[in-house]
Amino acid sequence: MSANVHIEGTANRVSIYRIDDLQIEGIESENYDLQDREDLERYMETIDALVESAELDLLENGRSVVSLDPEGIEEFTLSTDEAQEESLSLDALQLLNRSILEPLKSISEAEEGAIFYLRSESGEGFWDLSLETEENVDPEKLSMGYFDCSESLDTYDLLRESYFDVLCDTVLPSDLHFAEETFTQERFDFKPGLIQGSLYRIAVDVTTGEPLLERLPCPPKIFLDESEEIV
Repeated sequence: MSANVHIEGTANRVSIYRIDDLQIEGIESENYDLQDREDLERYMETIDALVESAELDLLENGRSVVSLDPEGIEEFTLSTDEAQEESLSLDALQLLNRSILEPLKSISEAEEGAIFYLRSESGEGFWDLSLETEENVDPEKLSMGYFDCSESLDTYDLLRESYFDVLCDTVLPSDLHFAEETFTQERFDFKPGLIQGSLYRIAVDVTTGEPLLERLPCPPKIFLDESEEIV
């Protein structure tokens, strides 16, 4: 039996790029004065261009996390070969608590002085997922990943940065399961509306020894994506 799930709603994408070790001519961090605002603005514009062209993703210098705001779900349906399409409710699913610390490993494991570009995007998300199974898909046996930051926020200083707030208490459509089987994400389309980016450097808390995100002296770049292109 083939089962298909379609979801539409408010999506959040947070991307983490380590940029101080990029091997691209002209954007080496040592070529910029990290204490000069104008120099940092030029640096961030260059990095933004690389993100938009997907060049940083090809270099595997980044990690992106995509989630769905439970309060922003506009459509959530299940269809199978043997049944008509039916609407689903997130309240009926079992939520699987996933640690938000895992996506932050590239930051938490980085040495002091490492530089990261953090980019947060919010907008319309569209997911299509499928599953081939021999069983009848019972909606009551569906489960989905969920970011619960309640414990982590109290113990991990990196999470105090507002960039990660948008991921807390959100669900992960790509982490959808039926009993012991996992759905395959066939498509994810994203039309970001609000985009924000900032440069950070890894510092160390002198009291706890834990890594901290120290924003470099350049204001966040905030803009609305006015294009109609879905990415």
